[in-house]
Amino acid sequence: MKMIKKIWNGDLSLAKTFWLVFVVGTGILNIISVVIEMNFDNMGEIGAFFSLIFILIFFIYVIYCYVATWRSATKYAIASKKKKRGTGWATAAKVVVVLSALNGLREILRTFI
Repeated sequence: MKMIKKIWNGDLSLAKTFWLVFVVGTGILNIISVVIEMNFDNMGEIGAFFSLIFILIFFIYVIYCYVATWRSATKYAIASKKKKRGTGWATAAKVVVVLSALNGLREILRTFI
């Protein structure tokens, strides 16, 4: 539980937050999502119910990743400025978060409209 809070608050390093939590974590969930989507027609009611639970967990995790990565990037930028270093990695991480969120919104709208 402490690690979840540490990540949420942006206290884990930007590299670990971005690559492990954001990229690897959402990548694994995306693979599971594709498998569910490929087998959705063969699922019964219980399978469909668990698919809905998975979608809810997926969205919660993605929001968690966006917030954690954004906060970690902000803290990285502050620390870099104090050391008189560039903030390029923080900016890049934030750009990826924004682009990913926009892509996710596009996918949701495409699905329901």
